[in-house]
Amino acid sequence: EQALAADEAFLQDSPYSALRYRNVPWVNALRLSWDNLNYGWQRWVLGY
Repeated sequence: EQALAADEAFLQDSPYSALRYRNVPWVNALRLSWDNLNYGWQRWVLGY
């Protein structure tokens, strides 16, 4: 987020920008759940 702080203007109008929904709790929970599922899949398939 700090790296993009100077260039947030180009993301403000995008409906799919993660920055747009950073203060919406259920979107963050969904994103973290997806990340957890992805991690579990990678760990199972790749054996990490």
